[in-house]
Amino acid sequence: MFVFLLIVTTCILVVVVATTIGLLVHKIYAIARDRILQRRQEQYGTEFHPLLLEELPTQYFETDRDIYLEQVRYLFEPLRDSFQHSSILSRRIGRMALRKMMLDLARDVDGETMYRLCFAFEYFGFIDLEIEQLQSKNWWIRANACREVALMKVREAIPVLTDLLDDEYEDVRIEAAQSLIDIAGVDAVYPVLTHLSHISVWMGIRLTRAILPMGIPVVGEIEHVVKTQTLPTMSFCIELLGELGDISVVPTLLAIAPGLPLEQQRICVIALGKLGDPTCLPFITDMMQHHQQEMRIAAVRAMGLLGDGNAIPLLKAIATGAPIVERIAAAEALWRNDISGRDALVELFLSNDEVARTVALEFLEEQYVKAKTTPGALYQA
Repeated sequence: MFVFLLIVTTCILVVVVATTIGLLVHKIYAIARDRILQRRQEQYGTEFHPLLLEELPTQYFETDRDIYLEQVRYLFEPLRDSFQHSSILSRRIGRMALRKMMLDLARDVDGETMYRLCFAFEYFGFIDLEIEQLQSKNWWIRANACREVALMKVREAIPVLTDLLDDEYEDVRIEAAQSLIDIAGVDAVYPVLTHLSHISVWMGIRLTRAILPMGIPVVGEIEHVVKTQTLPTMSFCIELLGELGDISVVPTLLAIAPGLPLEQQRICVIALGKLGDPTCLPFITDMMQHHQQEMRIAAVRAMGLLGDGNAIPLLKAIATGAPIVERIAAAEALWRNDISGRDALVELFLSNDEVARTVALEFLEEQYVKAKTTPGALYQA
C-alpha cells in the first residue's frame, strides 16, 4: 500500500512540475513573440507610412480607379515580396505585425489615405482572412472579426455581417450591427433595424452612439421603420426620432400613436414632447387625461419638454389635485416651462396646500432655484 501511494504521489508531482514548466515556457514564448511583433510593427510603420502619403501621377482615385490602383500596387509590391524570401515562422509573425499596424492606422486616417489603406488590406490578403474569421466556430473570434472588417471598410463582408445579426451570442450581434453601420453608413440603418429581433440596453446604447451623429439624413430611414408598426425595434426607433429632433416626423408619430400598445404609446408621447412642435399640444393634452397613470405621467413630462405656456394652468391643477407621483411630474414640467412655469412653481410653494408646498419645495431645493424670493425667504414662508 505504501509503495502504491508513493507511486501515485510521484506521478502527481511529475504532472504538476511538467505543467508548470509548460506554462513557463509558453509565457516566455508569448513575451518573446510580443517583443518581436512590437519591433516588426515599428519597422513596418516606418516603411509603410510614406507609401500612404507618396504622390502618384494619377491623383484622382475616384475617376481613374484602375490606373490609380495599379500605381498603388507598384508601391506595395516590394513590401509584399519581402515576405516571400523569409521563413514560414518569420513570414507569419511579419504578416501579424503588418496587419496589426494597419488596423491601428485605420482608426486615424480617412480620404485618399484610407482608400490606399483599404486597397492594401486586400492586396496583402487580410480581407479574405477576416471574412473567414467571421464564420469561425468561436463567438469571440467572430465578434473581433466584425470590428476589424469595419476598420477595413470591407463591403464584401456585408452579407456575412447581416447573417450575424441572428447570431446566438449578443456580443456578436452588437458588433455585426455596429460594423454594418460603420461600413455602409445611412444605407445600413434600415436593414439593421428591420432585421434585429431584439435590442438590449447595451445594444441600444451602441446603436444610438452610431446613429445619432448621422443627423437629419438618417431620419427618413428610421421613419420608414416606424411606419411598419409591427417590428420589435419600434420603441427604439421612436426614441431615436425624438432625440434627432426633426419635426418633419411629427405627422407620422401623431398618426401611429393612437394604435400603438401602451408602452410604445408612452414612448411616442415623450418623443413628441422632445420634438417641441406646437402641433403636438392637443394630443399630449388628451393623453394627460388618459385612464392609465403611467400614460398621464408621460404626457405631463412631455408637456414640460414641449414648454408651452398655455399648459401651465393644467399643470398647476395636476400639481394640486392629483396623486403624488403625478404632482411630482407636474412640478418638474413647470420647472422646465421657463420663467412663467417657475413662477407657478413658487406660487404652489406659497399656497395653502401642504402636499403642493412639499413637492414644490423639494423640487426648488434640488434645482437651487431663486425665483421671486431668496432661499431664506422660502424657508420662512
